[in-house]
Amino acid sequence: MGFFSADCLGCGHPLLPRCSTDEGINVWMSDAVVLCQNGDRVSGEYDGYGRVGGWEDDDSVVGFGGACWHRACWLQAGKPEFTEESKGSRDQGYFFDEGAHDMLEPGVDHPEGALEAAQARRAARRQDYAEREAISKAFDDADWAAWEIEDEERRQARQDALKQLKADFRAFARQQPDVWPLMVAMYGNDRSLSDDPEVSCFGRWFDSMRAQAQVDWLTERQFEVKHFVPGKTESDR
Repeated sequence: MGFFSADCLGCGHPLLPRCSTDEGINVWMSDAVVLCQNGDRVSGEYDGYGRVGGWEDDDSVVGFGGACWHRACWLQAGKPEFTEESKGSRDQGYFFDEGAHDMLEPGVDHPEGALEAAQARRAARRQDYAEREAISKAFDDADWAAWEIEDEERRQARQDALKQLKADFRAFARQQPDVWPLMVAMYGNDRSLSDDPEVSCFGRWFDSMRAQAQVDWLTERQFEVKHFVPGKTESDR
């Protein structure tokens, strides 16, 4: 179940979870008193999901027959007992326009212009947040674009390296016919890959080299003829 709430019997505004309040304006609306029909009284911070003051009973207390008050409104009203059930809040104590529940805490002496000053601070915070989000998004978009360019460059580099490797392999196979039987014996002439034995053998050789991490085909091309001759190293050449 999502957010829900009930309207205070004093001011008519809903009980608000702390996340729905603004500092200096209506944080006090999260401090609640709920009077139950059986005479129980629950008080504390409202969490937005029917629980007040960490109430851990199986049933929530807000929206289930209780008389709901903001503590400040309840104190202003003289701490009444249960008289009637509170109505459910149409905006669920969460989905409302900015300013809909702007009200300073009753029973407290506030300097002149306190509400307007708090609203101005809220507007400044909203503006600052929007600017930070815009900057963050701009960087994110730039990073994503750069990553896409880099990824395309890497992909093209892999394709170019593989194309060159195939060309080198073909050239070697044709220029060194005495080595070709060794290549076929080691890597197999599997016609399922291609009817062309050079292509077929290349596929088996390439998979073998890649599995042995002997071919770094993501960065630079290190495909010299020495890799094509089974059992030979640079010192043997």
